[in-house]
Amino acid sequence: MSIQYRADHIGSFLRPAEILVARTNASTDPSRLQALEDDHIKRVLNEQKELGFEIFTDGELRRRNFMSDFYRRGRRL
Repeated sequence: MSIQYRADHIGSFLRPAEILVARTNASTDPSRLQALEDDHIKRVLNEQKELGFEIFTDGELRRRNFMSDFYRRGRRL
């Protein structure tokens, strides 16, 4: 008899070291950072698909920190 388990993921995925280094390096070209983020987002989407997830997330890999969306939103208001 097989046992089914349920798991939920809440929150951001851990940022790969490659993205963290690129973000801390002031000389990183913004288009290069975006390409790195794109590659890692595609990777996490593929992993979720392979695991059989029915709903996917980009893992919030573009988010710099918990509050970054609030800061960006505040500047647009």
